[in-house]
Parts: sequence; structure tokens; C-alpha cells
Amino acid sequence: MSEAASLPTRGRKQPLTRTLADLPPRTSTFLDTTMRFAEPLVDIHCHLIPEIDDGARSWHEASLMARLAATDGIQTIVATPRQLGVYAHNQGALIRQRSRQLAEWLRTEGIHVTVVAGSYAYCEDGLAEKIRDGEVVTLADHGRHVLLELPPAPFPILDRVLDSLEEAGIVAILAQPERHGVLQRHRHRLERLVDRGCLLQIGADSLVGAFGYQARSLAEWLLRERHAHFVASDARGAISRRPLLRQAFEHVADLTDLETARDLLCRHPAAVIAGESIAPTRLAPHRRVQIAWNRWFGTRRAA
Repeated sequence: MSEAASLPTRGRKQPLTRTLADLPPRTSTFLDTTMRFAEPLVDIHCHLIPEIDDGARSWHEASLMARLAATDGIQTIVATPRQLGVYAHNQGALIRQRSRQLAEWLRTEGIHVTVVAGSYAYCEDGLAEKIRDGEVVTLADHGRHVLLELPPAPFPILDRVLDSLEEAGIVAILAQPERHGVLQRHRHRLERLVDRGCLLQIGADSLVGAFGYQARSLAEWLLRERHAHFVASDARGAISRRPLLRQAFEHVADLTDLETARDLLCRHPAAVIAGESIAPTRLAPHRRVQIAWNRWFGTRRAA
């Protein structure tokens, strides 16, 4: 695909089979949710850059996705096209260029969402060196956090990659571990990964059952055990797998508490975009008791 063919051109929009007006209406009150968290949502995993992977198929669809995100309360999106593996052709320079083009395109469309560069990198040997050389884009391009796609057989390669990332001072964020068959069967491995410094990103769709019972069960367990650090959309389009986080925010708040929802969908993602550290710590015992009390008696911490 030529660079000229990939650029947005007004009047060359590729129509989808449905439009925003055809999408099902929201069933909850957006203003009520906004009052609850009072902090902007931030999405660190979204396939928003068009015509580069299995995400947005056109600039028109990228616009629809961004508009949906803005309406849902998402203020900032890290555009995370796939890298490495079968997407080894997606070079860092191309992703950075397309991210800037997308940000400008959305501004001309009047869509108030900030877009920064990132990637969804396949876990393979040599990853740390490729980040150092600028070939692989870290989240917000700070060189501090890399979003990892796990291979079907994650061990022992994951341990080798994590060792090399740790030596380079780079923090790994494992994307959607709740959807991985091996980790569904051996969830104790996730505890070990968190203990060694990994951060975990749960998919918003997993929390509403879009990927089946096993994925939802493990996602909820990660939340209850305080092993999760982020919730992100992993959005791929404007019709299905859309860039929406508000429903997931409510689910996290109901399952744990309001402060946890703010941490996982607002504060921690914002810290990553700012290049700041997130402590991969477990929940203190007294906080576990408070959350259990909240779930049984229906109380919530004050907003």
C-alpha cells in the first residue's frame, strides 16, 4: 500500500453498512456516570489508525470510532497498531507518522479526542533491542511501557522477554491475559507475573461477557484479587468491538469500588501517557475487607 493511498481525503469516505444513527441507544445515563468518576477516561489499547492492521478499515471508520469514544467520555486514546509477528512490516516511523496524521484528521473533523502513538507488540525475542532502536513504539512513545501480545504458548519465551525488558528499564503491560487459554487454566501464573513487576490490562469487552464465561470469570478474579492495573477497549471498529469504556467503568466500580474504577480507567492510564510509574502492588488486607463489606451491603465509597 502506497503512502499516498493511505492519507485521508475528504469526499473519499468509505461508507459502512451502518452509521452512528443506526447504533443501539445507550441504556444508562451518561451524565450520572460522568458525575460518578468526574475524571476523563483514557484508553491505552485501541486499533484506531486506519489501514494498518485489523483495526479501522478507513479514515471514515477511524472518525466514527473516535466520535464514539468522545461521546462515551474518553478523552485520550493511545493508538496501538500491531507490531512484530505477522505485522513486522509496521515500523515505528510509520506508526508515529500515521498517529500524527490521525490526530490532525480528527481535529479537522471537530472530534475532541487526543491521540498519541503506541503499539501492541507481539512477545518475541529481541523486543527490548527493537524498542531501544526505535523500531517498536512504546505507549505514548516514552520508552517506559510496552503493551504485549502473548503468543499461544507464552512460556518460556515470556520469561526471557521480561528479563530483557527489565534489564532495559522497560515495564511490560500484558494485554487481555483473561482471554488466554493457558492463563485461564493456570491463573496462579498471573500472580507470579505481577509479583515480578508486570502490569495487567483487562479488556473492557471481557467484563461484559463478549469473550465468553472463562474470560469474564478470570477478568473478575483479577479485579477482586487486585492484580489488574488497567482496563482498555482493544477496539477494532465502529460497529463491533467499539471504543467504549463507560460500561466497564461501572462494572469495575460495582465489583470493587469507585476508587479502583478511577485508578484502572482514568488515573493509571493517564500516568502511563505522562511517562510515570505504576506500582504493581497487591491490595492491602484491610482494603480487601472493605471491598467485601461493600459487595455484601451495597455501600460505596463517596465520590
